[in-house]
Amino acid sequence: MRLFLAALLLCPLVLQGISAAAAQDAGLDWQSVRSNDTKILIDLPEATGHGIFLKASDDSFSSTFHVARYKTDKFKLDRAMLVYIELQPGYHFRIARTAERVLKWRSLQGADIDLGQRLQLTTDRGLLDVQRFRFENNVECAAIAQTWGVSGGELSSAGTDQLLGYLCEAPDVAVTTDRLLAVAQAIHVRD
Repeated sequence: MRLFLAALLLCPLVLQGISAAAAQDAGLDWQSVRSNDTKILIDLPEATGHGIFLKASDDSFSSTFHVARYKTDKFKLDRAMLVYIELQPGYHFRIARTAERVLKWRSLQGADIDLGQRLQLTTDRGLLDVQRFRFENNVECAAIAQTWGVSGGELSSAGTDQLLGYLCEAPDVAVTTDRLLAVAQAIHVRD
């Protein structure tokens, strides 16, 4: 239950630019992280030097949140937004989140969104759940979710690490399966 509340608190904050006042209201102390020290990033030439990296911990959630934002001024969403949730030793996620969870983030609520194909891609961490969507008629995006790691019993644990986020192409550029595979393989989660 605590992790569900953490996700409800975190996602609206992340998508609003994580203002200091909002972070304080949620009890999270956000810190900027250098690209060399971040636990999550997209390792593609076009992403290099464009990321904003943040981290927050809260013992009541038994987790650390790592955020990678790749901003753009071409449309209202970030070009990519990734949230990696790392649990403290001994804790695990009871269920794996799906990409549908990302579509409930505040920045996507009330927007003109058309859902596209849903698929699963295989990465080094396991299956990545993907939900394609079109944002405001001209920006193709994909919401992603992944849970991995081993903890607890197979029947009571989905894993110890979770990734949620989305990525968008430039306006009027299609999100192809090849592009999704390339980006999925380029998402690095550092131990």
